[in-house]
Amino acid sequence: MKLAQYLTLAKLNHREFAVKLGVHHETVRIWLMDDGRMPQGRFLQRVIKETGGDVTANDFLPSQRKGRAA
Repeated sequence: MKLAQYLTLAKLNHREFAVKLGVHHETVRIWLMDDGRMPQGRFLQRVIKETGGDVTANDFLPSQRKGRAA
């Protein structure tokens, strides 16, 4: 599940999630951009733990959009 979808379902905004993870809210905003930038190391582990495994490393890969070359 994409992080944005998780936050919606959990009724959290990026600032609230950032506090839970102990990161700056702009860091979470960058992760939400769906351009392949993802948390590294311990931060990725925190995301996985905080989301109960609903969001994993693969979920940060960019989405395939219509009209884009694969």
